[in-house]
Amino acid sequence: MRNRHSHNLSFTNLASMLVCGVLALLITGSSPLTSNLWSAAYGGDAQAQWQAAQRLLQQRSFSAAYPWALAAAEQGQLDALSLLEQRLPSQYQQWQRWRAQFDSSSAGQQALQQLWQRRLRQSQLTLADLQQLWQQQPSAQPRWLAQLSQLRDYRSQPDFAQQCQWPVVIQLQHRRQLERALQMMQAWRDSPLQRFDVCFAWQQQAQLRCGTEDTRQRAHCLPSVNIPDQEVYRWRFSDHGIASANAQAITLTDTSGAAVLLHEMGHWFGLADEYPMSTKLAQRFCQGDYRHPSLNVVVTRSQRLTALQLEALYRRLPWRHAVADWRQLGQLQADGRWLLGSAAANGKAVGLYPVATCDRVSGYYAWRPVAQTTVMQRQEVAHWPALYLTLMQNYWRSVKDPSD
Repeated sequence: MRNRHSHNLSFTNLASMLVCGVLALLITGSSPLTSNLWSAAYGGDAQAQWQAAQRLLQQRSFSAAYPWALAAAEQGQLDALSLLEQRLPSQYQQWQRWRAQFDSSSAGQQALQQLWQRRLRQSQLTLADLQQLWQQQPSAQPRWLAQLSQLRDYRSQPDFAQQCQWPVVIQLQHRRQLERALQMMQAWRDSPLQRFDVCFAWQQQAQLRCGTEDTRQRAHCLPSVNIPDQEVYRWRFSDHGIASANAQAITLTDTSGAAVLLHEMGHWFGLADEYPMSTKLAQRFCQGDYRHPSLNVVVTRSQRLTALQLEALYRRLPWRHAVADWRQLGQLQADGRWLLGSAAANGKAVGLYPVATCDRVSGYYAWRPVAQTTVMQRQEVAHWPALYLTLMQNYWRSVKDPSD
């Protein structure tokens, strides 16, 4: 396959193109824009050649468009190559050779990425259309595009809420955000959280109305077409503010990375923040005024407990099964009381370690089972302790099947 700068037209192709160019000028007129297009196309510009083919196709003349599509495809213009594959399947092997040569190059990968960016933004292409396009050459596409095969059309899935344990509906403010949604699906699938039973559907008619709220400019979105089913969760994509989340929806913005999404999903699965909560939120959480699980954080009113109090704390730990003895949770003092906190020598063992969750509320102390920094303390660390994954799985298994 030749590159765009070394592309020399054969006499036959050139003659065909001259005829087709004259025909197109007669049909479309000879405005400066049209003249510039044909000049660039004759000069070997692959994108201009494809545009010339498209103009002729609009006149329902594939025979006239063919030489231009062929010239563009030979240089790796993927839209033109797709047209030839569709219209001339008898020459499929030739088209596949060209595609393989181009796909293997870095320029080919970049062109393929750009092709899919255009496709994903085209409102006339439905989810079914995109899935069909992906299936034509799945191995050559950007890796995250494989998530198209896992995405369902929410409108055609009336029982979507019953199809998995965590049904997630994707809602976009703009069609261009579909690419980002697929990349986020891939990030989830590459993370330890992929072990949870999550399924995805795209609500193509959500038509989000987004703005910001509070002094931190958190993104807030509402769909024009609401989802009445409270058993589904939502990923929303906004171009306003910073990411936000609640028990049913995670709203991501253009600046939100995958680490933000996975951290917020950690909340959905039962984990609490391990960095200092805002004063308002900490006052509620640290005083026990919450209804969601907190599998990784417990709160006490004192750092020193009696033996009986320490035993009681041990019994209410969500992770007590991983601690052999209640005495591993503190250090015995001369007055017979226990200073909370596992010994430093056991820093790699599961125990009781101070965490900053309640630092903004006086008289409350927060503790977690591990000493290492986790994703719930710093999103970019992306460390998911094996214990946390076990706690989340066991909790939700018991919620779904209390007899288990």
